[in-house]
Amino acid sequence: MRIISIGIEMEGGFNSTEFERFLQQLQSSDLTYGHFSYSYDMSVRVYDKEIFDLELKYWDTDPERIYKFIRLVFANGFSQNESCGNHVHLKFDDTESVIALFTYRDAWKLFRKYYIAKFKGNMKYLSRMQNRYCLLRYNAKEYLDGSLSRYRAINILSFDRHGTLEIRILPHSDSAEELIQAIKWLLATIEDIVNQYYVVSKQIKIRKHELVTEAQYTVPEIEYVVM
Repeated sequence: MRIISIGIEMEGGFNSTEFERFLQQLQSSDLTYGHFSYSYDMSVRVYDKEIFDLELKYWDTDPERIYKFIRLVFANGFSQNESCGNHVHLKFDDTESVIALFTYRDAWKLFRKYYIAKFKGNMKYLSRMQNRYCLLRYNAKEYLDGSLSRYRAINILSFDRHGTLEIRILPHSDSAEELIQAIKWLLATIEDIVNQYYVVSKQIKIRKHELVTEAQYTVPEIEYVVM
C-alpha cells in the first residue's frame, strides 16, 4: 500500500500585502496553481495579521512539491499560533481499505504509541491529543451508533467528502522546516502502520459510517509498550 496523493491545509494569517505577494509568486512558480485554494475559518485567530483567519489548501502527488509550497507560504510572512493546526489529507492506491483499517482500535493504539514516542516532552504536540478539534481517542460506540465526529486525530469521515484519510493532529508550526519534518514523520508512520503491521484485505467493502468488524481483517499479534 502506498500514498499516491497528499493534501495540506494550513491555518494561519497573512498581512494583505504579504498575501498578494504570495499569490503572485505561487502563480509564477512551477507549482500547480489549480491545486491551490483558500477559505476562512472562524476558529483561526492570528490577530497580529490583517487577514487573521485563513486556511490555505494545496495538494499534489509529489511530496517535494508539497514541501515547496509550505516553504513559499512561510517565506512570505505567513504566521500561525495556538489557534491553528495543520491537517494532512492522504490518498492511497487502496484508500478504502486504509479507511477500514482505521476503524480498528489497534491501528489507533499504534499511532498513539508512535506519536508519543516521537514528540515526548514536546507539549505543543502532546497537548493536541486532548484538543477538541483533533482528539486522539478511539471510542467503538461512535462507530456503532453513527455518532463519529470528524474532530479526531485521524478523521475517516473525510473519505465521504474528499476520498481521503485526514490526519488533523499536527499543531501550529513556527517555521516551514518544522512543519515539513512533522509531515515527513507522519507519512512514514502511516505507511508503516498500514504496510508492516496489518494485512488489509482488498476485498473489504465499507458503506458510509459502517463499522467494519474484526472478522474482516487478518491482524498479526502486536506487543505494545505502555507509555
